[in-house]
Amino acid sequence: YFDIFSVNSDSEIILSTNADPQNRYFMTLHYDQNPSGWNGFTTLADFYDKFDASDQRIGNYPPPNGAQFSGIGRGFLIGQQFKDDGSILIDSRTQQPLQFTRDVPLAGAATDKGIRVIKYHPANKGDYILLRYGEVLVSKAEALFRGGTGGSALDVVNQIRTARGAAPLASVNEASILDERHRELYWESMGRVDQVRFGTFKNTWVEKTVTEAHRVLYPIPQQAIDSNPNLQQNAGY
Repeated sequence: YFDIFSVNSDSEIILSTNADPQNRYFMTLHYDQNPSGWNGFTTLADFYDKFDASDQRIGNYPPPNGAQFSGIGRGFLIGQQFKDDGSILIDSRTQQPLQFTRDVPLAGAATDKGIRVIKYHPANKGDYILLRYGEVLVSKAEALFRGGTGGSALDVVNQIRTARGAAPLASVNEASILDERHRELYWESMGRVDQVRFGTFKNTWVEKTVTEAHRVLYPIPQQAIDSNPNLQQNAGY
């Protein structure tokens, strides 16, 4: 699965750009990892738990031992982290072993909090992907579920899951199709748009309590409104 996002990719990619995807790992890696990151973005344990243990997409395996950046896994990084030589990585701020935790508060989080995510690995990152076959398949499954013809949504979802090593589903509904989109396309900038389309963006989860429907649109910056009298602020702001 992770070869799709590497220089070794020879399948799945339909449209890509040669823009360097390095921000995808800088934004999530810890300060003491190699390469050093911004220690910012994590995922939620609730999402991590949606994967079968056998699902290749959960990842967490490194490149060959001794290779540069071999201390960094692929997929979800949780628990003890390591140096390139395989030794335990120490958090220089706490002088304790760096172990990424399941929990991550929205404010005041320590530097080890949160499950990190790697799809474009610094050892062999490929071009930044704009469209790939996996996205086409989950989109086809959604279209069939919503009334399209030419196949079964369940069959398409299970085609994806079988390819990724996950157990097939017995049935699908709107929630399970959205979950499969998230599992296939996480870290590819699809989640918010998908949630808006499925009507779940206003739901609550973990520490998110805001439910106002108008939040599906962002506010227009005041500077833009001041410079153009034809603009009107989006409702609710």
